[in-house]
Amino acid sequence: SILAAPFVYLFSFLDRTTSSDVVEIRTRENATKSFAAFGFVFASIFYFTLGTLILFLILRDVFSANTATVTSILMCVAQGVPLFAFRRPVFSHAYEFFLISFAIGLMMYFLKIINKMKFSMSYLYLLFFAGIFGVTAALITLVRYNNVVFSFAILLVFFSALILKKNKPLRSTLNASLMVASAFCIYAFIIWAF
Repeated sequence: SILAAPFVYLFSFLDRTTSSDVVEIRTRENATKSFAAFGFVFASIFYFTLGTLILFLILRDVFSANTATVTSILMCVAQGVPLFAFRRPVFSHAYEFFLISFAIGLMMYFLKIINKMKFSMSYLYLLFFAGIFGVTAALITLVRYNNVVFSFAILLVFFSALILKKNKPLRSTLNASLMVASAFCIYAFIIWAF
């Protein structure tokens, strides 16, 4: 719902501009034929497409473009995600696929940045990353509760990257722990709020 809400909101304007009866009274018949419902379907297809693109970009960093293309297609088709994106968009599979692809891409990007840096990162920059890691982990948990272990793995990668770096971006384990604690607090707040 959180991820689909912007699209449902935008498409609901079409219901208002076309003077659809769903604006006044919602019934099972008119709700399924509304633009807002189509916004939810559109959101599932959008996030599936974006997840596939992110997956391709991750693979292209490691393999050739041809290998990345074939692997991305096979990973999507073998998991059956297109079925849920196009035929059963109310299921959470497309959103889960996008969020996990995004989380892996975020981890790869952060590890790449932290390995290239030869100086200490500012606390504000690390807090920004802590916030993104916390929000991503929370959304993954909210989409499907069985992903809670993967959510904590994201925070563990964030902590490990801060600690294991030779030229540490933070001077101590305590400071790195504070960054991960702030990511966890964001995670816990979002889980509690929703």
